[in-house]
Amino acid sequence: MSDLVKHNYSQESKAWLIERLTRLEERETAHQSQFVNFIDASLLAIQIVTKRGDALYTNDAYVKLFGFTDKEGAQATSQSSLVAPHDLERVRTNSERRHSPDNASLEYEYDALKKDGTTFPAQIFIQSV
Repeated sequence: MSDLVKHNYSQESKAWLIERLTRLEERETAHQSQFVNFIDASLLAIQIVTKRGDALYTNDAYVKLFGFTDKEGAQATSQSSLVAPHDLERVRTNSERRHSPDNASLEYEYDALKKDGTTFPAQIFIQSV
């Protein structure tokens, strides 16, 4: 909003623009909240990550499936530590493939590794946005 000061808008125009920006910010916050509620209500384990693999958000189903006690613990754990050693190379290869422009979405199966060391079959869906 500091850019408004640089331009020679009337006070009325500035007030209108500030009001519109405030409404847009409120709507964006409401949409983000709805999105989080939707993700949290899902029975599917969901983790949203950056292209570098840093966790941005983890739902409760993911926490439970991998044997964590809280979201922070799940988000602080590297993706590779949740893959059974015999599938690690294949998962890394698929992870690299997802960055290709030809692979906006990717689906594959692997043996996942819970926090306690037990394995379970997992199916992963990756969608780039």
